[in-house]
Amino acid sequence: MNQPLSDSAKKILQYCRTGQLDQLQTLLDQGLALEDVNHPDFLPLNTALRNGRWKIAKFLLQNNTIPTKNEHPPLIAATQYRKDITAGMELVFAHTGNLDVINHKGRTALMTACLLGHEKKVRFLLNDCNVLAQEDNGGMTAYLDAVLSQSTGILDILIKQEIDVHHLNHHGDNALLLASLHKNPNIKLVKTLLEQGVDCCHKNKEGKSAFTIAERKHPQVFKLFTAKIEADKQMELPLFVTEPLEEKTNKVDHQIKIKQVKPSNPESEAWFQAVTEGNLGRLNKLRVLGNDINQIDQKGCTALIHAAGRGMRAVASYLIQNGAAIEHRSENGSTAMSSAIISNSRSVVGLLLQHGAKADKTGPGGYPYISLAASQWNESCVTMLLEAGASVDTLDAYGMNLFHHIAMAAEYYSNTAKAKNTMRTVIQFGLDINRTNSQGNTCLHLLCGASTTKNYKADDVQLANIANEMLKSGVNPKIVNHDGFTAIQYAKKHGLQNTKGVILSFLETW
Repeated sequence: MNQPLSDSAKKILQYCRTGQLDQLQTLLDQGLALEDVNHPDFLPLNTALRNGRWKIAKFLLQNNTIPTKNEHPPLIAATQYRKDITAGMELVFAHTGNLDVINHKGRTALMTACLLGHEKKVRFLLNDCNVLAQEDNGGMTAYLDAVLSQSTGILDILIKQEIDVHHLNHHGDNALLLASLHKNPNIKLVKTLLEQGVDCCHKNKEGKSAFTIAERKHPQVFKLFTAKIEADKQMELPLFVTEPLEEKTNKVDHQIKIKQVKPSNPESEAWFQAVTEGNLGRLNKLRVLGNDINQIDQKGCTALIHAAGRGMRAVASYLIQNGAAIEHRSENGSTAMSSAIISNSRSVVGLLLQHGAKADKTGPGGYPYISLAASQWNESCVTMLLEAGASVDTLDAYGMNLFHHIAMAAEYYSNTAKAKNTMRTVIQFGLDINRTNSQGNTCLHLLCGASTTKNYKADDVQLANIANEMLKSGVNPKIVNHDGFTAIQYAKKHGLQNTKGVILSFLETW
């Protein structure tokens, strides 16, 4: 048990806190031995360091008054100083040569610097620090502390150190959940975490997630999460059909010569980084310095494909004006148009069409542009593509029409208003809603899960809503596919009670 401080000890503590070196020396000359004081709250050196009293700290270090127990390392005390300067840390390091100290709570100096948001201190500690992955008693790391401080600069530094961005504390919180708990989350930090692949839907031990918190408290962050989830789903669009497409050799329009650049080329990295950041000034400087407007990355993508995939109209416009190849195709079949469609960027799709992009070509997996737009329930892109020459009768490699793609997307998306509007647009352009694919399935068959033998994940209420629109639009619920099944039989198979009920109510009218 700690003994009460003597009056002399209290004075020493006061002098260390206020920086009164002369008074401290006078008191010590009277015979008080600092090393005999054993009290966690009475650590003269640590008190001086926390309060930025460097002269006193230097004096105490010269007299070897470092705490004999390592529960309260002086380096951590120096890091706790309220200003982002490294003077105290340098004093301690010069005396001990150790930056890897850990206190009784499992905390490191690096954790402290990250929690305070002190970038200079972090850089100093990382010069010779081997405790980057250290966890404190609650499972927190320097990385999670940086998230709590909302320091984007420190987060960028730590990410370059290849930290585990998916780390969870003992409560099950990941970085995005901790960021969402802040009263005013840093949008840039949230975007960085999303770009690093941190899961916004991960639930902690209480069942909370960044997504559910943002939905209630942070509309702007919730919008980012929703966009990320949609984007991830969009990347799965070619997986709607379980059978693999036969490999095809895509012919690339080489009217403009494409320059291959190795991924390790610093100039190439700077070029694509400028695109990612939307930095037109930097792009222009790099172009003037000789960067090819059509150079490609390791996946065969040009800057225009990247800009289109991020919905960056201004960047895409600049690239096109300076000779970007609009129809260039990457190794996986992506083009600027397919990327713009997948990113749901109406403005970029319009820009590309305005500058001569063909509306009737294909994107990744050989999927027609119009099919990709229909699969994402993107009414505006569907309309623009149809008006620019795409055929409403377009079929993909499996004989799926636009209604089929709209139906299959129901397992991935939840905005039924977009689904209905897209269907109405396709109807206005004259496509028969009762057209079947090579298996004899209508869009209603596919909506009810005809194309899958696995557990159908779609929301029954959502499916019922879309089914109602299909039925009102004239789809025949009595059509039997080549396997001898109607749509309602698939609804029963997958336990879609609401959807089955909607179909039953329409069967009476057929």
